[in-house]
Amino acid sequence: DRFPGKEAQPPMSDPLAQAPPPFYRAGEVASLSAALIWAASITAYRRWGRDVPPHTLNLFKSFVATVCLCASVLLIRPPMPTDPVVWLQLILSGVVGLAIGDTAFFASLRRLGAQAASSGFCLSPPVTLALGAIWLGETLSTPQALGVALTVPAVGGVLYFGKKGPTPMASLPAKTIAAGIFYTVLSATANGVGLVIAREALQKTDVVWGTFLRMAPCFLFLSALRHFDRPRVPLRASFREKRQVLALLAASFAGTFVGVMLLSVGSKYAKAGLVATLSSTFPLWVIPIARVFLKEHTNRQCVFCTLLAVAGICLMFVPEAQLEAFLALFSP
Repeated sequence: DRFPGKEAQPPMSDPLAQAPPPFYRAGEVASLSAALIWAASITAYRRWGRDVPPHTLNLFKSFVATVCLCASVLLIRPPMPTDPVVWLQLILSGVVGLAIGDTAFFASLRRLGAQAASSGFCLSPPVTLALGAIWLGETLSTPQALGVALTVPAVGGVLYFGKKGPTPMASLPAKTIAAGIFYTVLSATANGVGLVIAREALQKTDVVWGTFLRMAPCFLFLSALRHFDRPRVPLRASFREKRQVLALLAASFAGTFVGVMLLSVGSKYAKAGLVATLSSTFPLWVIPIARVFLKEHTNRQCVFCTLLAVAGICLMFVPEAQLEAFLALFSP
């Protein structure tokens, strides 16, 4: 984890001893790339996974990613973490963040619908920011804080204005809505806890090993959870066409293997709050991708909120000194 020319850098002010990134803003770039890949994968899931039960699709994605990560460990042979605490943290972050968090999201999705459930990801950045400040002692610079403050409501605005006609929640019983809100909050909290735990552990291990030790327990947890499904539908019955299986394989490889790997890179080299914010912008990028491949249209409010979110993301990459110099031009 050492790179040429990094020894002369001043020590970080964060209490967490962070590994030096391979290039400037590597963690932020990786987190944003994960969001873009997830947006493309979600478009494929909408096209080819509509008839697959949510838990089965989640299990399928986790299986593909676990196999790919196992092959990566065998081929690359990165150094295995020796600290048992690191193993425990990574396993815990996988079970909490990837298994429980994603399962709670699918439970919310089933009760509230896609728009309302996706809005729950807007809760993940502030939850992660609070946990990162309490657990890791992280603080954000002024541009980063402004970027988060602009991006989070912009994502929520896209999801809110994207609803056409009566909302799916209008005809739901109060108990169903309460259960959906509970699972939405649980998903955001679990994802935040998983990111914070993973960030601390990934400072002491290779990204490939770290991602594998998160994904494998997630797959095992989902496999065990499947035994409680009643009635249990055979996996083969959920995948009917060869073309469908190939499309979902490609989406699972890109979204779950590559996407989670990039999320691990982001968690290692960027602050937890920034990782949560950048990675949770994936609903924004679904809009242009779905318009091209699924012929789905949007409205002016969504376009405006998308531009605000992009501006917030760009703001996170601005050095604090340059922002202060720019603001000084307008001061009396």
